[in-house]
Amino acid sequence: MTGNASGTATGTRRIDDLTVDVTVRRVRRMNVRVHPPDGSVRLSVPPRTSWRTVTAFVRASRPWIDRHRQRIVEEAQHAAQADPPPTGRTGEVWWHLGRAHRIRREGPGGPLRVRLAPRRIVVAGADGEVEDAAVLAALDRWERRRLRALADPLLDGWAARMGVRHEFLGLRRMTTRWGSCVPARRRIWLNTLLVRRPPALLEYVVVHELAHLRESSHGPRFQALMDEHLPDWRERRRRLDRT
Repeated sequence: MTGNASGTATGTRRIDDLTVDVTVRRVRRMNVRVHPPDGSVRLSVPPRTSWRTVTAFVRASRPWIDRHRQRIVEEAQHAAQADPPPTGRTGEVWWHLGRAHRIRREGPGGPLRVRLAPRRIVVAGADGEVEDAAVLAALDRWERRRLRALADPLLDGWAARMGVRHEFLGLRRMTTRWGSCVPARRRIWLNTLLVRRPPALLEYVVVHELAHLRESSHGPRFQALMDEHLPDWRERRRRLDRT
């Protein structure tokens, strides 16, 4: 355990049966995160936060922490038993907007172009000499374009409806979240894998992250916002958690 100029100790803290890494940051409130692959718990606290306050916060957050730690462990176990990593080869199953498609690579060689066809995702220009990594990169770029084309109008429409404003939409692959929000900077990030899920689940994540522009926590005020704007959000969340 070490100290700093703020007067708050930092380092590893054992609270009941839970090990927590505590770091002092310039934040307004305490923030707890659970990180893969082992479910480690990290807590950011404002300067001069007492250990009594830290302990009370962690204990109050234990239901949330335990749920997320269990999910991360289950995901790690599933990944260990999962199918081999994708190759982008002809015949491979690829999900798009909740529906299964088969990859079809077509020659001759040239610039790689991806298009959607009935029950197929066609990668043109991918003759036998094109490496799998190049095909996967082309599919990733295509998925990002598709996701942005879907997400931009959803964000604009729901932001107007909810009376909020966002400044930035970013897309990136995430391991434990479907989306994230930085309210202070009005930035929203979406997991690129959402393009493989049904559109209703993308809509749920969009509304969820926009609601954080009004309420940063997941408490009663946040839930009331979700109930008002997307009454079936809990069912959509359950569907997303099962995928």
